[in-house]
Amino acid sequence: MKKRENSSETENSGSQLARLKQQVNGKCAEILKLKQDNKQLNEQIKKLDKQVFDLYTLAQAGKTFTGNPDLRRLSEVFTSMVQDRLGIKKCALLLHDRNLKLYTVIKAHGLPHEVQENVQYKPAEGSLWQLIQAGEPFSVKDLSGELRLETVFRENNLQLLESTYWVPLKTKNYVVGILAVKKEALNEDELTFLTLLSSQAAVAFNSAFTYQTLEASRKELDKQMHLLAILYDVSKALHFIDTLSYFLSGMSMELTPAWRMLGGSGYLDEDKEANLRAKNHIEKIKKLARNNYYGHGYPVGGIQKITDAVIASMPERNVTIRKNEEVLKIISEAGRAVGIVTDQGRYNADIVIYSGFMKNLPSLISDVDSAYSKNLSKIRQTRTMVLWVGLKEKMPELSYIGSEIYYNTNTPYWAIPVSNYDPALAPKNKQLVGFSTTIREDDDQKQLKKLRNTIYKAIPGIKSLIEFEHIQVTIPEKAAITIDTYFPSPKSPVKGLYLVGTDTDIRSMGVTRASYSVLEALKFIQKDGFLQ
Repeated sequence: MKKRENSSETENSGSQLARLKQQVNGKCAEILKLKQDNKQLNEQIKKLDKQVFDLYTLAQAGKTFTGNPDLRRLSEVFTSMVQDRLGIKKCALLLHDRNLKLYTVIKAHGLPHEVQENVQYKPAEGSLWQLIQAGEPFSVKDLSGELRLETVFRENNLQLLESTYWVPLKTKNYVVGILAVKKEALNEDELTFLTLLSSQAAVAFNSAFTYQTLEASRKELDKQMHLLAILYDVSKALHFIDTLSYFLSGMSMELTPAWRMLGGSGYLDEDKEANLRAKNHIEKIKKLARNNYYGHGYPVGGIQKITDAVIASMPERNVTIRKNEEVLKIISEAGRAVGIVTDQGRYNADIVIYSGFMKNLPSLISDVDSAYSKNLSKIRQTRTMVLWVGLKEKMPELSYIGSEIYYNTNTPYWAIPVSNYDPALAPKNKQLVGFSTTIREDDDQKQLKKLRNTIYKAIPGIKSLIEFEHIQVTIPEKAAITIDTYFPSPKSPVKGLYLVGTDTDIRSMGVTRASYSVLEALKFIQKDGFLQ
């Protein structure tokens, strides 16, 4: 009985031991599985950590790329990030040149310097371009390490890049660039990282392209605007010179000699107009450039006082003045002037001094040859309109002593407030002003209307102050001074016939010019023995 009990107890102990062993084995298996799961979890955690770091890197890349228009800087940052993430030494970035329409190396790491000079890829329909346009990373070498598209690579020297993978930098419809890297194999995480980073870089590079294009356009626009400003200033200067030419010579600047501009403005001695290079003229030319000017005067009592003074200087017992007689002919005998014929009769004389239009001289005397007549016919004349206005009160804008040229218009004028020189030319507290302009219209009334409108625009408020107007249309200078002008000598080809007037002397203008001609004529008359 005892023996059986012991046997039963032994069986029970063995059974318990087996169950315990089984439980231990189960727990060991569980522990082993937990270790395996823990290892996988650690690997997943490690992988997740790497992905988180990649995402963080991509986020930082986005911040770095955003708002950076410098292609060189972007290229440096982008390729350095690729190197760091993949642990590689060799990579290159090709960007699209929109002008050349090809891809050129803008940045290379671990490659010879000549790579940037010799590698260019011109897109052409074919397998390589199709792969690039797909926008996904792809291997450019097969499993044996040979180039997949060797012909295209060698045609463009792309083998110099030593790359194994290409990653297109593509926006929606535009391949901005190509990243070429050298690494035996890229895992899924690396491919994902490159794809996302390249996508961000493509947008950044495209924005930089756009910025640089706009910046280049802005600079070109600034350059053009600066050029236009210069041209505008030049145009204004030329318009002023043209205006001044009309006032000083009677013709446009194309026909006006440079010496006339300087001489007529008082900056040059017109007796030496041909010697513009002389050192003593340099300061005068500088003075013109600085817009300095000489003052000028106006006769007290008006222009008529000059005529009155000339007449008063003639002794009554020796001088007889005939007025309102038209000269019909200058009489010549044996090549010598001996008198004139007017509509009132004949006057004999030892000498004849002619002061009419020189271009009309051949119609009055037959003893001038055809060559002389032809030269006289070259004389050009300009008509001028002067609008005299009387103002019921003085204007501050017209308070100056001198003259003023308003040229910023198609109808420029030369203004002189003459009553500022001589208050007696206008009633007390009133003002007399002359506005002169060259006539360029066929219709004088049109010219007058344009002149009035210019004055009203240039001097606001003057229209309401005008009490009276007087219009003069004259030929102020009997000959315009031009580059092809002809001025006859005060001594004519006919003996005893002398010439005076503004069409026989090129110096100065107006009354002064006429006076010069008289002085020159007197020299010849004295030399010929008619004056002691």
